[in-house]
Amino acid sequence: MNIRKAPCFAAISLACLSMALAAAVGFCAEWSTPLVIDQRDGDYYASVVVDSDEDLHVAYLYVPQFGAPEIDYASNASGSWHTEKLEELPMLAGTRPDIAVNSDREPVIVYSAYSADPPKLAVFGGRFWDISDCPALEMQHGAPLVFVDRDDNIHVAFGYADKSIQYVWKTGIHWQRSIFQANAAEVTGIVVDSSRVPHITYLNREGKLMCATLTDGEWGTELVVSPTYGMLGLWDSLAIDDQDNMRLAYLDGTPPLKSELFYAEDSGQGWEIEPVEDGGIWAQVGIGRSYTAQIAHVQSYTQQDRTRYAFRDDVGWHSETIPLERHGQWSLASRMTVMATDSEYVHVVYSGEDTTNDGGNALLYIRGKQGKSLPDVSAELVLNDDSFKMHDTIVVSAHVVTGKHEVSVEAKVWVKCPNGENVSVLDPCSIFTIGPLADAIVPVYEYTFAGTEGPGQYEISARLIDPITGEEISLDSAPFHFSAF
Repeated sequence: MNIRKAPCFAAISLACLSMALAAAVGFCAEWSTPLVIDQRDGDYYASVVVDSDEDLHVAYLYVPQFGAPEIDYASNASGSWHTEKLEELPMLAGTRPDIAVNSDREPVIVYSAYSADPPKLAVFGGRFWDISDCPALEMQHGAPLVFVDRDDNIHVAFGYADKSIQYVWKTGIHWQRSIFQANAAEVTGIVVDSSRVPHITYLNREGKLMCATLTDGEWGTELVVSPTYGMLGLWDSLAIDDQDNMRLAYLDGTPPLKSELFYAEDSGQGWEIEPVEDGGIWAQVGIGRSYTAQIAHVQSYTQQDRTRYAFRDDVGWHSETIPLERHGQWSLASRMTVMATDSEYVHVVYSGEDTTNDGGNALLYIRGKQGKSLPDVSAELVLNDDSFKMHDTIVVSAHVVTGKHEVSVEAKVWVKCPNGENVSVLDPCSIFTIGPLADAIVPVYEYTFAGTEGPGQYEISARLIDPITGEEISLDSAPFHFSAF
């Protein structure tokens, strides 16, 4: 190990209490400063997706206080946010658009301009937008949804006023269509698995959340869940991972009286349901690294709404409030929150209210690191005493418990001296690796006092750091006392 001498005493490390100090395992350690995507007063209803280069694409319906609504598109692929208008809509028209990307990272957007018309499909071809009607009947009901499979085939699902579901898909330049008499109230999600089998979730007229699958030209349905608290939220979200496991987030209840957020997963053996926490509206599910589930949602109360981020690991669900208002003037306004994930970050797009000057709304973006700081790890500091004298030796160890995954970490240590100065007394030590399902005492550092250290009360803090990702566990600060005699 490398030791750097501290100015207030020769060299000391993690010396403190003989008891174990529990590590405070955080979640998203840092959220970025919110960035404005669009700052025109009005309402925003958006969807977001991340491409293979981890650039973001946002499609949104902008509804001004006065004037015609419009369908807009925004991307940060150029390094900053760029927006453009796709179409101006008739007054009081339009639904929230849905967005996907193809293998060329080109956006594919579906939206409704007017309920009496077929859904529109907008595809960016590199230089221009190609906007056309989907081959559909008229009098659609609700917002259309889109999915682009790994072969770049486009799949669109939407409901009709006659309670049926229409599913259309495009292979090359050819469209096909299938109509399913579903007794549907609202289509809530569409995914397509690796065998090109579509899965469509919807709420039926009885308030039950259903999943329909088209296999060999025949529709089949299964019940996902029945409501517990009176009704299921319309803003449910469906995703599928590379192993064809389907993930679903939904809200059960009627806010602000009672609403709970649930997570459902189908790995081929039927739907398994898990409660997450109290909910509200606007639940969005995503799939993080190692196929972990991520959810962003809005908790709704009588006088307060707040946006939450939830992360699932081998232990269970963990959640925190996203600090949308921490960095200045913007706070949550219209309860609209959507999320996308890449290999490292959770990306949240939301509607915010300017709480300064004349007010007004905006479409904003914030991101945070996925999951908790060292997934599937807990740690404690184990020390041999809490008071030291000259010639005493401090023996410092870390008590580390792992879950199902091997962990490699290094340690960093800071000491707050009696004069108030914070110093780093131990450069990163050698990386040590702990296997899965381990409960191990790992030596970190030891030091024998030479008597040249200043007497008084000290305070230490330490971190265990993943050397590859930089993610960390911060251990609680704690005091110890040193005297020369």
